Amino acid sequence: MKRVFLLPAILTMAAVVTFGQATSLEGEWVAVSASTRGITRIVIAPERDGYTVEAWGKCHPNDCEWGKVILTAVGDSVEDNSFTRGFAVWEPGFASKYLVFSLDRRMLRVQTVTIFRDRSRRASYRIVEYLRRSEETIP
Repeated sequence: MKRVFLLPAILTMAAVVTFGQATSLEGEWVAVSASTRGITRIVIAPERDGYTVEAWGKCHPNDCEWGKVILTAVGDSVEDNSFTRGFAVWEPGFASKYLVFSLDRRMLRVQTVTIFRDRSRRASYRIVEYLRRSEETIP
C-alpha cells in the first residue's frame, strides 16, 4: 500500500522542482512593446556569489546600456529560495534607480522608482513595465 502513495509523491516533487526552475528570473528579457520609452532589455545571469542584472533603456539611435549591478533575490519569507523576485539599484549620477523584479505569469514585471538627485527639480516617479523572455515570439 505504501508504494501506491510513493509514486504520486515523487511526481509532485518533480513538478515542484520543474516549476521552480521554469519560473526563475534568470535569462534574457526584452520589452513587450517595441515602442517603449523605458527599459528595452534585461539580462539576469548567475555569478560566483549570486546573480547580476544588466539593463538597457530606450535612447536614440541606440539603446543606452545602464551597466551590470548585483541582483538581490527576494522571497516571501526567510525560507523562500524560489528566485521569483529580485531587487537592484543603479546610481547613474543624476538619479537613483530602484528596480523590483517579479514574475507575472510568463512575463517579467519591473517596477522602477527613479529619485532625481541633480537639483533639476524634476519629480521623482514610478513606472511599471513588462518584458518577455527573448526566445519567445510575440503572439
